[in-house]
This record gives sequence, structure tokens and C-alpha cells, in this order.
Amino acid sequence: MLLLNKLSIMKKVIVLTLLALVVITNTNVSNAATLLRSPLSTFSSPAFSAYRDDNRTTSQIKDYKCGTNTYDQHQGTDFRASVGTQVYGAAAGGAYQTYNLCATTGSMTSTCGPGSYGNQVRIDHAGTNYADGKGLTTIYAHLEKGTVVGPSSLLCAAKIGKTGSSGKSSGPHLHFEVRTDGATASTAIDPFSGSCSQSTSYWVALDTSGRPKTTCQ
Repeated sequence: MLLLNKLSIMKKVIVLTLLALVVITNTNVSNAATLLRSPLSTFSSPAFSAYRDDNRTTSQIKDYKCGTNTYDQHQGTDFRASVGTQVYGAAAGGAYQTYNLCATTGSMTSTCGPGSYGNQVRIDHAGTNYADGKGLTTIYAHLEKGTVVGPSSLLCAAKIGKTGSSGKSSGPHLHFEVRTDGATASTAIDPFSGSCSQSTSYWVALDTSGRPKTTCQ
């Protein structure tokens, strides 16, 4: 009986230790209902050309780390990528708005596409029917002409287009934007948690270089 009691105590200790390790290793996990994977599976170096500007005061810039890797009033995260890099849906949802009529190469004076974002896909991840853009929404902008997928229902990691430089763009990249209400630009949020953004991360996980992983929620 004493041996059985000792074994039982040891099992409880092991379980509690494992639970503690889970808590410790998930300190960057978001409290958000929907978590996002990386919209790209391959990265250029460096991976980002600009983060979101988390200082909404005109002419003052701060990225989520309180650095200056952004530009004034930038609403999203710019991933470096050559033309034709595959883009993936960051979470399951509905591609409720797409645009595919812009030339692959735009310019900084272009107004092509909704919001001058060129060819694009907008995915509703948390609306009442995943098709009204009222819930948590992600935007994938400046895509290559002829590669945009949708409107349609999508699983996480669905192929939705390829990177380009369409619309108001200075060069090939993916503009990735997260909004709490897709219809309202002012609800754009930073998917990264940090001293100058918010305490909640919207990514499933980050790698050691600070890039979002490709793991779906």
C-alpha cells in the first residue's frame, strides 16, 4: 500500500510539472479567440520591411517594440517577398472581398484597388456568417494579378494568392493587416504584442527570430 501511495504521488508530481512547463512555454500565446499563422511560408532576409505604426500621432512613429521600423500611419505589417511568393490564409474564415484588376506592378501614386491596396483578399474570421467583414478580419494586399482566390470559404493555410507590387506600392511585398472590424480602417490592430502595441499577441507562435510560425490554431 505504501508503494502504491508513493507511485500515486509521483504521478501527480509529474503531471503538475508538465502543466507548469506548458504554462511557461506558452507565455507569448494570445488571449484572442482567433490566433493567426504566418501568411508566408518562406521569408526574405530581413523578413519585415515595416511593422505597423503604433503611434497614431501624425509625424511620430513607433513599431510594437518602440523602434522605428515603420512609417507614419502605416496600418499593417509589410513582409518582404519577391513577386510570385505564395500567400496563405492566416486562419479559417470567409474571403468576403477580393480584387484582381490591378497591374502586378504599381507605384506610390497608384489608387488601384480598395484603399489603394491593389489586388487583395480580405478574410472574415469571426463574423456572424464569415462573409460580412464585421468580425476579426485580415487583409492581404499588393498581390500579383491573376493569382487572387475567392470569394469563398477557406481553411487555415488555404492558398489565396501570390505576392506582387500592385496598387500603391514601392516594391514587391505583402501588406498584412489585422482589423477587429473589417469594414473600418480605424480598427486596425498590431498582431504583435509589445511595449508600444498591446499585451495580446494575435499570432499562434513566433520563432526565435520573431517571425510568426506557420502553425494553424
